[in-house]
Amino acid sequence: MTLNELNKIETHCIKVTKFTDWTYQLTRTEWIADILENVDFSTIVDEFIVPSGKVPKIVWSADHQFTKGLPATVTIVFESGCEGEMIIGINGKVQNSLNEGECHTFEVEHLKTIEISCDGDEGEFMGLFEIEFNPNLFLSWLYSSDVNCFLSNQEGILHHSHKLPPITCTEVPQMYGRDSLTLTLPDWNTVELQKVKVMKEGFVILHFFYNRDCIFTTEPIKFKAEDKVLLKAPKHTEVDCEVLEADCQVDEINIGDSGISFEIKLKISLYQKIMSVEEVIVEVEGHFSKPRIV
Repeated sequence: MTLNELNKIETHCIKVTKFTDWTYQLTRTEWIADILENVDFSTIVDEFIVPSGKVPKIVWSADHQFTKGLPATVTIVFESGCEGEMIIGINGKVQNSLNEGECHTFEVEHLKTIEISCDGDEGEFMGLFEIEFNPNLFLSWLYSSDVNCFLSNQEGILHHSHKLPPITCTEVPQMYGRDSLTLTLPDWNTVELQKVKVMKEGFVILHFFYNRDCIFTTEPIKFKAEDKVLLKAPKHTEVDCEVLEADCQVDEINIGDSGISFEIKLKISLYQKIMSVEEVIVEVEGHFSKPRIV
């Protein structure tokens, strides 16, 4: 390499991210959720037709939300078929047996599944079952429960790692762009800042523990929280927002005055970092260098 080549200077352009301004913000929001809004406690009457055989067949099962089952009165009718005894199972255990034409009514404190089998001739047998739920008893369990609130994803999968579940944080577009505000600093200099709106969205689920058993798990409950911050964020800059920490708490519990309702006041605390950034082109100069030979 010649001396002229070593002294040759080249100019390069590099695209980099420039941080225009940043701030940290603590947001607290609360709202009331009716956790039983989409739960149906209506009496169920249904027919079953089951192949004969010793292996029980599940003809009804509680929704996955009712982790320990529901209080209910069950009536089962054995109409015809099988030419043997029909075996009734409740939650995987034998409850009773019926002959053709017989009916049996019984109460179950925690009904999760109904299984039917009949060890008779090949073919099918049929019958009816009726389930009358006791929502008032279930509401009393919920009211006496310890309630835990967890952050989750949209599918209701709990967050168990050091990383937060997906909580989105995005800028809310304003019709006429970001409004500007001129502030006077203590040294009498002025600075122009922009009003920025950001929206956080995520999910929580609640676990109800009664007598140390989890009796109910809610579906994912969506929350939203909007913030307004002042940043140096002129045109052509983008707002980058990241939730660093989050916490969920249950504040109040209230049984509705009419119908089957169970309202809970939830509180969410979010700590986030909000930055304004832009892509800029930086021009740098460089020249060839020769490694030192030892």
